[in-house]
Amino acid sequence: AITINTLSNKGVLAEENNSYSISSNTQSQSADGNYEASGNVIISNESNFKASSDKLFYKKDNSKIHLKGKVKIEN
Repeated sequence: AITINTLSNKGVLAEENNSYSISSNTQSQSADGNYEASGNVIISNESNFKASSDKLFYKKDNSKIHLKGKVKIEN
């Protein structure tokens, strides 16, 4: 499992720091911080968010997580 921290803007003055735990069959991270997970991907956080997919891509430069394949989201 790996933890990815992202920072998202919620209005002009508010910021929320989100931390996600990711487990999968295989994981890799590039030198520039991009991350890929595949096979039985499960992503969750401490506020009861949970999603599963076939593949996950995280782009560090824009702090976005993309889920591909069969995606299921629970909240």
